[in-house]
Parts: sequence; structure tokens; C-alpha cells
Amino acid sequence: MTRVERVAAGGADRIILREKDLSADEYRRLAEQVLDVCMPYPAECIFHSFAEADYPRVHLPLPVMRNNVRKKHWQTVGVSVHSAEEACEAEAWGADYLVAGHIFATDCKQGLAGRGTDFLIEVCHAVRIPIHAIGGISEKNVHLLSTAGAKGICIMSSAMRENDPEQLIKRLHEGMKMW
Repeated sequence: MTRVERVAAGGADRIILREKDLSADEYRRLAEQVLDVCMPYPAECIFHSFAEADYPRVHLPLPVMRNNVRKKHWQTVGVSVHSAEEACEAEAWGADYLVAGHIFATDCKQGLAGRGTDFLIEVCHAVRIPIHAIGGISEKNVHLLSTAGAKGICIMSSAMRENDPEQLIKRLHEGMKMW
């Protein structure tokens, strides 16, 4: 069982396929494999960055959203934001949801302090669409995110490093039930 399949089988609601170093053709081939792997599970596949491809669900950095705002074939579009101003802009461009971060210190952003829950509160109050928090989220801090206004969470490194991603997802879901 591949890591992606273990995450999908473990109860992830969505899997955002983020592989920034691949060419469009390489990404397309990988996307097809991930779709096949995820098919038996309820995890929704969302594709990252390749706005020009014909994917129904995409997640984009804000600059890519700006350049592709006229794409009408998307069923769902998410956007990564790092400020309340970016959140407002992404909502105005038509984003369905936002991922705001990084909230806590994370290995993905070594040496950079997390923006904290006050940042998350500011972003959540700035827009009407759902905000998902990312960055350094664990079962020890997940309960803080709901009170800040987050509707969900995103994990990356921990899902890829954890020996038992299924149990990690279960523990995070349990922490989120307190929401």
C-alpha cells in the first residue's frame, strides 16, 4: 500500500497533490495514478498549481489564481494565502476555500516562526468562505484552530513522515470532534 493510499484509507477528506518540481506531463501521469489509488476511498483528489490542465478540482497559489481567474471549468478552487488581504483577494477572484498558514512552527518552513492563531482569526474574520489551517498542526494543537475560526486543517510533513498515517489522521479527527 502506497503512502497516498494509506492516507486515503486512513480517513483523509481530501488529498491535495502538490508536486511543484514536476513538469506538466509528469504531474499528469502522477495525477492519474493518484486518482486510481484514491478511487475506492472517499478522499477527494485536488490538484495543485497546474491551472492550465483540465482538472475539476484545483488548489492554486494566489499568483496562479490571478493569472487564471477566467477558468470556468473548475468545480472547486482553493487558494493558499498568507494574509487577510490575500484572503480577501482570493475570495473576490472566486475561490471556494482557502488554506492559511503557516500557523505553527513547521519543518517545511524551518527557521520561520508560525503566524499563530491571531493570524488565523484575522484571516477567518476577513472572508466568508471556509478557511483551512496549515503548518505544524498536531493532535496537541488542533483544538486551538476551531476557536480561531478554521473549518478544517491540512497536514503535509506529518502525513508523509508518520509511521502510521492512519492513526495520525484518526487522532486529528478526534481532536477536531471537539469543534
